[in-house]
Amino acid sequence: LAQDGITSVCLVTDIGKVNDGTFNQFAYEGMMMAVDEFDLETTFIETTAQTDYDANITTCVDEGFEAIVTVGFMIEDGTYTAAGANPDVFFIGVDQGFWGKDPLDNLVGIQYREDQAAFLVGAMAAMLSESGTIAGVYGIDIPPVVKFRNGYEQGAKYVNPDIELMGVYIDSFTAPDRGAAAAEQFMGEGADVIFGAGGPTGSGGIKRA
Repeated sequence: LAQDGITSVCLVTDIGKVNDGTFNQFAYEGMMMAVDEFDLETTFIETTAQTDYDANITTCVDEGFEAIVTVGFMIEDGTYTAAGANPDVFFIGVDQGFWGKDPLDNLVGIQYREDQAAFLVGAMAAMLSESGTIAGVYGIDIPPVVKFRNGYEQGAKYVNPDIELMGVYIDSFTAPDRGAAAAEQFMGEGADVIFGAGGPTGSGGIKRA
């Protein structure tokens, strides 16, 4: 950003906060590292509902920020629309690929290999498990979360083809109590390793374990 002469950045989180222990926090911490290195003016907006995505991006535009970082797969459409309507503002979409959309000069998407990282976790889970049963607690089954689950389960089966796998998608990213309840149920059914992915919901499962 600094190389392009950009001096101000606005971050819009997915549903959650900049200290919630999820990708929202990691994106915020990355921005703050850039602040220290490139002397950027920054602010952030914490999204509380999916209906707020567009309004939050618009707030960043209206306040004159030269670059806007949006976090999460769910905000992808809003990011693309805003980038098309504001060609003088640079947009970065974290965990967004913009597949099937025409490329824009002021827009870049950053995606990760969730399946590869989760494969390693699954392999470790299979090696650590003494019961031969492991489980996963997941938020909404959007593509990045599905990749996490698939990688985790494939990694476990690579190490132990006979491993017993349990898992559940929960229709919210912000339900740590439901994630904890799912982990509790899986542990009651014999799982001795719990993996979590998909916002505070997955984190709730990990914390309960």
